[in-house]
Amino acid sequence: MITNEKVDDEILDRVIQNLVKKAIAEMKNQIIYCQLCKEMIRLELQLRDLAPTSHQKHSSFRVHLINVCKYQFDESTSKEERIKHEGDNMEAMSKLKNRMLGTIHFVGELFRINLLYHSAISQIFTDLMGTNPDGEYQANSEIDDLKIEGSVSLMNQIGENLEKILAKTKMK
Repeated sequence: MITNEKVDDEILDRVIQNLVKKAIAEMKNQIIYCQLCKEMIRLELQLRDLAPTSHQKHSSFRVHLINVCKYQFDESTSKEERIKHEGDNMEAMSKLKNRMLGTIHFVGELFRINLLYHSAISQIFTDLMGTNPDGEYQANSEIDDLKIEGSVSLMNQIGENLEKILAKTKMK
């Protein structure tokens, strides 16, 4: 039996998957896509009579968005994906690189407009740099030039915002 809620979740998931894929592919328009996400969350919470700023974490749209971004990030940074394209031509490798950097940039924009929290960004840096949450290098992780480039790109994009958040955290 298919319920309306299940159908709604499937539709929402497809909409978000398409939105994220477009945002990754069109890096120059990512700010617009992020603003669209923010507005969708605001509208959802407004329809549910919740304050957008204090109840943002209760948004179904946001939860689905984070899950799709996590999936895209994991896919674009996976060892299996690189091995699959390793023997391919330069164009295929360039597409893989653009997909990974597009995903990282989109996630960075989501963080900059406060749709992602510090913990999610910390996990991304942990994954990219092959460290555990304490910053210690994990011997079984693989670091390559592309992951380092992604880390540097993300830090350039969100470093100032991240620094302010970390300063506030240390003050408490």
